[in-house]
Amino acid sequence: MTTHIGPCMANKDNDGGDQEGKITTVSVEELGLVSEGDAFVNGAFFIPSGDPNASKKFGGNKMLPYQPGEKAPFLTKFAGSLDCTPGKPC
Repeated sequence: MTTHIGPCMANKDNDGGDQEGKITTVSVEELGLVSEGDAFVNGAFFIPSGDPNASKKFGGNKMLPYQPGEKAPFLTKFAGSLDCTPGKPC
């Protein structure tokens, strides 16, 4: 079973058995996600969450500018699960 619960990933052992690890639940607020420049249709709306000062904390050069939806495959091209080891930081 491979399940992304929080900041860590539980993976199968080489023999097919599940590894055990500490599962941490993370709220959206803790992640510091911010959305901007979204385009909505048919009455859709966005309720902001996350830290509005994220760019000041991390630096604007580490933030991705918003992109149109058709760019999603490009932006997530190399995205995937984390290769974590139980008991060690990911």
